Amino acid sequence: MYQTSRATRVKATSEDKKAQTLKALRSLTIAIAIPLSLTLFIIFKFGSPKRYRTIMAKPIWFPPLWLINLASVGSSFSMSLAAWLVWVNRGFHMNSDALPLYISQISLSIVWHPLQLINDSVWFGFDEYSIL
Repeated sequence: MYQTSRATRVKATSEDKKAQTLKALRSLTIAIAIPLSLTLFIIFKFGSPKRYRTIMAKPIWFPPLWLINLASVGSSFSMSLAAWLVWVNRGFHMNSDALPLYISQISLSIVWHPLQLINDSVWFGFDEYSIL
């Protein structure tokens, strides 16, 4: 009969934990990097509309452009982290509505920036924001 010592079992479990940790960090990096890079691309591509800057008499509810961009990045980061946490706890497998809702939220938040700030479709952007 083959018996393993306690030291080899402990060593094997610590190596397994290291492998699982590296796998989890890799999946976390991917889950955050993809939506965050899409958001940053949209901000750099459409982030500085001249029309938004040239409005001199802005009402108080018009936030500065840097605040809008920072809120977009923060929203993308927090939603990506939340989606990863749901995925780790197998929430996408148990609740089939979670993944489509996450994808629609990320898609609408990426499309909102060009619609609202570049194309100046205020009402369409407002309707889309109210859906989010």
